[in-house]
Amino acid sequence: MEGDMEGDMESNGKNNIGRRKVLVIGKSGFIGSSLAQWLGEEGYEVFLVSGRREEWKSFDMAGIDTVVYTAGLAHTKEKKGSEELFLKANVWQAVESAKKAKLSGVPQYIYISSMNVYGSAGKRIGADTPVKPDSLYGRSKRQGEQRILELESEQLAVAVIRPPVVSGAGCKGSIRLLAKASKYIPFFPDYPNQRSMIDIINLCSFISCLIDSNARGIYHPQNKEYISTYQLLSLMAHSRGRTIRPVSFLNPLIAWMIPRVKLLRKIFGDDCYDRAMSEYNNCSYWIRGYRESIHDMVSNVRE
Repeated sequence: MEGDMEGDMESNGKNNIGRRKVLVIGKSGFIGSSLAQWLGEEGYEVFLVSGRREEWKSFDMAGIDTVVYTAGLAHTKEKKGSEELFLKANVWQAVESAKKAKLSGVPQYIYISSMNVYGSAGKRIGADTPVKPDSLYGRSKRQGEQRILELESEQLAVAVIRPPVVSGAGCKGSIRLLAKASKYIPFFPDYPNQRSMIDIINLCSFISCLIDSNARGIYHPQNKEYISTYQLLSLMAHSRGRTIRPVSFLNPLIAWMIPRVKLLRKIFGDDCYDRAMSEYNNCSYWIRGYRESIHDMVSNVRE
């Protein structure tokens, strides 16, 4: 299955009436715990189990409508010997849980992958952009996608989601470090780059669309608007009652250096999906904007 396959949001005939039962794998993770809480509040019958402790192995999946695999290894420094850890969390455990779901007659399996399957930051991603991971994390996520998509059948719909950076209260990773840094930065270049992000509530809303329609395919959800690095830092500072002054005189130099300096490419390069990749006629999933999302995130960051 090609990596640029468009997902089919149409129902495959499954009866969507009634309270849907969803098993979320990834109890300790930001996405898993947030998704379980949100779905529960929306009226789904939710079961949340640990991926790390492999609680899904003893869970009876009979009668479950959808399994969502949010577990995995992400915010861990890549070093020699860590490849096996990434493969175990992002590939083998996911594949084994998908096999169990299939044998148990579960109609749908959703795998949370990552934008990282396209490689490092510094590019605009379109429908024709090749999948080319360049990190252990990205490669393990891509391998997880491929292995699980091989299990798809008429009876088992497989959906793969490749979200960009996820924000909101309790998020992890480099965005939390940026939130801490916003407390001290007095000024910053207002370089007009475009970055894709998605608020955790918007992601949960999108996942519910896939569940309700028993969808299959590969999806690229994101917030309704792009955001620049300066705008992101500015909103973080604003949530602290601070202001980061924009400076523009460095922008021509930054534009010249982005293709030449990896660090600047990571900070100021574009890192976004084309809008068309994230718009689905049967799913309006944009509930929150950046301001509320980033305020919640900053309020949750410990100094």
